[in-house]
Amino acid sequence: MQSYPLSELDRRLANLIRWGTIEAADYSAARVRVRCGSVVTDWLPWVTARAGGDVSWWAPEAGEQVLILSPSGETGQGVVLVGVFQTAHPAPANTPDVARMVFKDGAIIEYDRAAHKLAATIPGDVMVQATGDITAKAGKEATVEAGTKIFLTAPQVLVEGTLTTAGGHDDEGQTIGEEYKHAHTEHKGSYTLEGDMTVNGNVTINGDCTVTGTLRYGAIAPL
Repeated sequence: MQSYPLSELDRRLANLIRWGTIEAADYSAARVRVRCGSVVTDWLPWVTARAGGDVSWWAPEAGEQVLILSPSGETGQGVVLVGVFQTAHPAPANTPDVARMVFKDGAIIEYDRAAHKLAATIPGDVMVQATGDITAKAGKEATVEAGTKIFLTAPQVLVEGTLTTAGGHDDEGQTIGEEYKHAHTEHKGSYTLEGDMTVNGNVTINGDCTVTGTLRYGAIAPL
């Protein structure tokens, strides 16, 4: 019976788990090459969170420290386990209460379970799209701030509750004063209307009434 060479056994044991740094990445093939000292591996797949009916993608980059797990010590059959902190890329938090993701462009998404707070800082745009309903509920106040405008586009906009505006109300470019109430329609300030107006009811005027055209009452027009 031929004995298994000890040198081959040592090689396989040494290659079972190896430290390394990503040297290059092929994102179309989802493979990376890893540098382990003076040796650079062949193209190897990296371990992801899900790769079945549900699929996740968060690709590693050159310079990340990783572990290579090689079955039977054969690095050509290895897989790359990413996500090992190093001096060049230290941990972004120092408490077990915070889950935080920090991106290269400055974006930060985190949840602090001690403060019960979810926060997202995004240097660009945010888009949420759903084919069904979107519901947002707040136990107290909800604040929406915009640097320029807020657009609401829908066949119908329904506000349940009192609507208070601190500024004027602009309807298609026609500004309606600084104070405007809708209980029984109360308006303070100057009022300009371009177009026809029909009133079903009484009109009370406390002050002068200036008419530049013909004033008609009933079916009689004054001379």
